[in-house]
Amino acid sequence: MTGNNGLNLTATGSVAVTNFDASAVVGNGSTDTAANLAVTYVSVNTTAANAVTIKGGAGNDVLTGVANKDTITGGAGGDIVNGGMEQDTLVVGNGHDVIRIISDVDASDGLGVQSTTAAPDIVNGFVLATATTVAADFSSAANFIAASTAGGANTSMLSIDLNSDDTNAGAGTNLAVAIEANQANATAGVSAGTTYTVLNGILSLGGAGAAAVDTLAEWLLEAAAVSATAGETIGFVYGGDTYVFSQNAAGDALVQLVGVAASSLVLASNATTLTAGAVVIGDSL
Repeated sequence: MTGNNGLNLTATGSVAVTNFDASAVVGNGSTDTAANLAVTYVSVNTTAANAVTIKGGAGNDVLTGVANKDTITGGAGGDIVNGGMEQDTLVVGNGHDVIRIISDVDASDGLGVQSTTAAPDIVNGFVLATATTVAADFSSAANFIAASTAGGANTSMLSIDLNSDDTNAGAGTNLAVAIEANQANATAGVSAGTTYTVLNGILSLGGAGAAAVDTLAEWLLEAAAVSATAGETIGFVYGGDTYVFSQNAAGDALVQLVGVAASSLVLASNATTLTAGAVVIGDSL
């Protein structure tokens, strides 16, 4: 698919489409902006065995997968990417990009957990924030994308939408995302002889038992023990990647940010102040 000069395409797709490629949607003049080159694509291929590939172009695209192992590449522009169900590979491009994750355990909603502890979404190219001297308005995905230089020109956001079961036929109850509070050398770790420290939302381990925590599954046990209250969100660095864990009872969410070692998690607001190395966390943005 190609196009420019005010293209604004919305496609609902087809159940048979396994490859949607808008990478040739590029500007050809000064009037072509990221906004007017926007492509919106929602996959409707629900055949679980299919591998679906979706690529955006130069605009501010909105790209959504469904119940497949999708590979979605945002491309240039400020993109909003949601892999949907199953374990997806999401590739961040240039610009302020938003990766959306939903964990909804309400029986009546039927949305499920899009990025689980057993099969987390894999995000390549995620860009940590740089320091800001002036608080930025990141209170919505649109505001984050529009603030194109705040926190760095290619800074990414991880938007986490948590919903619990309301125990009746209505819609689930939204859970507020809360970055885990600072703690120093606490002793409630799962592994014997292990202590833990949380600094700016990042979990680290100490004590004689820390060396024995050497698998992702073991790190997850520690993260779940520390962030035991619904909505609590914590990050940790394992194997050179940053993992972001959110507590939601039977629907705990996990996302793998490949190749980055975050120094903090920062919850987005209408006055977001960032330090270098931060993962920007949006709450249902």
